[in-house]
Amino acid sequence: MRRWRALSPLLAAGIPAERVSAPDEVTATVSWLVSDAAGDVRGAEIPIDGGIRSARLR
Repeated sequence: MRRWRALSPLLAAGIPAERVSAPDEVTATVSWLVSDAAGDVRGAEIPIDGGIRSARLR
């Protein structure tokens, strides 16, 4: 984890959100996807990338 924290500022420089997602943010999204609340979600791709994909599409 220390190594990840050291790399985070370097990685964040290239991310539109200007930060790296925390593990608990990814966990929250996955938890929602496997819950009943996301019961109607089928075949969706949900990027958790701080906007990198959106920036590339422009």
